[in-house]
Amino acid sequence: MSPMGQIENDSLITESEIILKTLTGDISGTLTVPGSVRASTVVLIIAGSCPTDRDCNSSMGIRTNAYKMLSESFAGAADNQIIAY
Repeated sequence: MSPMGQIENDSLITESEIILKTLTGDISGTLTVPGSVRASTVVLIIAGSCPTDRDCNSSMGIRTNAYKMLSESFAGAADNQIIAY
């Protein structure tokens, strides 16, 4: 894993676009799963109140990819096989 939390070998994780259906509405997102995991802890990352997309980039010109890097770090950690959505 690189210092910024991005995975050096993308084959270690899989990403799928999914929709989580709830009683109060649908949540669209990207499910990031460690490649070899059958069951795991799941983390749901929800953007804040400003105009922020699922990767933590803003239409106001701020591009951090913070949520994307966080979910990839969770999925890529050898000792913490965590699924992020």
